[in-house]
Amino acid sequence: TRRLAKSLPQRVIGVSGASRVKGGVYMRGGALVEELSGQPRVLSRQTDWPALIGAHNGQNAAAATAAALMLGLDGAAIDTGLRSFKGLAHRLEPVAHWRGIRFINDSKATNTDAAATALASFAEPVRWIAGGRAKSKSLGAVARHLDRIAKAYLIGEAAPLLARLLAPDVAIEHCETIDRAVARAAADCGTTGGIVLLAPACASFDQFRDFEARGEAFRQAVARLMAEEGP
Repeated sequence: TRRLAKSLPQRVIGVSGASRVKGGVYMRGGALVEELSGQPRVLSRQTDWPALIGAHNGQNAAAATAAALMLGLDGAAIDTGLRSFKGLAHRLEPVAHWRGIRFINDSKATNTDAAATALASFAEPVRWIAGGRAKSKSLGAVARHLDRIAKAYLIGEAAPLLARLLAPDVAIEHCETIDRAVARAAADCGTTGGIVLLAPACASFDQFRDFEARGEAFRQAVARLMAEEGP
C-alpha cells in the first residue's frame, strides 16, 4: 500500500484505526485525530458515537474524516456527523438498552471472521448468540476471542458443532431459537446488566430467508421481552 501511495501523483492521506499516521487521520486512545496541517488535533471521541462500535469502525471513521476534511468540512461538522450517525441495520446495530443490558444486532456476521470482529469490539465479555447453517467446521478467528465470551447461546443447525468446538472453554446453552436465546441471555445478565450480542458466525438459511430476516427476528424478540417484563 505504501509503495502504491508513493507512486501516485495525487495527495495520499494515511489512515489508521489503532496508531499514529504522520500527516494523516487516525484513532489513538479512543480519540479521532487529524494532523493534515502538521499538528495533531483531536476532532471527536468514539465513546460519543453510539452506532460506531469497535476498532474497525474507528478506522472507517478515520477514512471518512480524511475525505470530509479534503472536501472542506470543519472539525465541528465531522464531530456532529459521527455523533448523529444512525449506523447500518444488522451491522453491530444497537437495538435496545434495557435494565442495564445492551442488545446488539450483528446478524450480518455470517462467518467466523465477522463474528470475531464483533466479539473484539467490546471491552467486557458478552453473552453471545451464535449458530445457523455452518460455513466452516472450525471456530476460525473466533478461537482468538474466547475470553470475550461470558456464555454462548446456540441456535440452529450448527448448535451441536459449535458446542463441541467451544467446550470446555466457554459455557454454553442450547436454545434452538432466537426468542429463547434472547430470553435466556437477558435472564443470565440479571441485575448487573451486560451485553447480549447476536453475531451468528453462520448463514441464516436453516431458519430464515436471509440475514436481514434473522436480524429482524432478534429485534422483535428483544421488543417482546421488554414488553412482557416491563421497564
